[in-house]
Amino acid sequence: MTLISVLNSPGKEELPLPSSTLPSLFKYFAAEHSGEHGRENLINLLKNGLLRATGQSEVNDPTDCNPVYLHNLSIKNYRQFIIKLIRQSPLETQQAKFQTQLKNQYPDELSIKKVKRAPKKYNRMVESVIQSNLNQLGFICFTEDGLSTLMWAHYASHHGGLCIEFETKSGGEFASIAEIPIGVSCIDVNYSDNRPIIKTNECLPNVNPDMLGLCITTKSKHWLYEKEWRYITRAGSQGKLHKPGDLVDIGTNAIKSICFGLKTTSETKSFVKRFLKDPQNKIKFFQIELAKNSFDLIRREI
Repeated sequence: MTLISVLNSPGKEELPLPSSTLPSLFKYFAAEHSGEHGRENLINLLKNGLLRATGQSEVNDPTDCNPVYLHNLSIKNYRQFIIKLIRQSPLETQQAKFQTQLKNQYPDELSIKKVKRAPKKYNRMVESVIQSNLNQLGFICFTEDGLSTLMWAHYASHHGGLCIEFETKSGGEFASIAEIPIGVSCIDVNYSDNRPIIKTNECLPNVNPDMLGLCITTKSKHWLYEKEWRYITRAGSQGKLHKPGDLVDIGTNAIKSICFGLKTTSETKSFVKRFLKDPQNKIKFFQIELAKNSFDLIRREI
């Protein structure tokens, strides 16, 4: 599935959902005192139903959201790209640098029309513009698996943290925001041996959202065990996509259960229950235990 509808469809327009239908998605959390954003993120979720969006610069794998660029720009594409880049506000320092170079080289549209070929030295400028757009997309990571030994070890403070289960509807849209008029979709990650390819001739002068979606939802097969889904959402009635660092309102009603790890302390459990808003007492609590004769993990309701 692509993200073109997610990135292009603002407002109340209904978005297609993933082909898989999952009743729940899970997210692991470190103990309340861990990590740069750990305590704040957990409080925001438990108390206010907010989750912080991440982005390319914050993922733990530098190959993530890192496409291969295939340069095959036509002269028409290149001319349109020059005009658009000169006119728009730069997204980052590197793009501003290229913008200044272009303005000096092409002071007016007549000079742009005289361009006969796209100089190879500007390939990295094209890459920078596309990457800038990619870096502006925020997403939230979830998993299908709430009983993953590796993920409990890697993302939940070596079993000292917790795993929160979120109820979904129709395979990816969170139940609690079903009535909110924003475009939202949760996309299952594709695991591949090869990095996604961006053909720049198909991506300029306007960045192709379909290609950006491919970059966001393609990861190395080394991460296959994570069974990851990525949540892409819009903010408000204008349908503006969330950026990395934004707090996304999914609502505390989406929380279905909270599971504590093998080494979660009583202090952490008390911390969670103290901040959690659950007036109707719907949220179930579980404790992870080791299976009797295997390395499998099981959940016991408490």
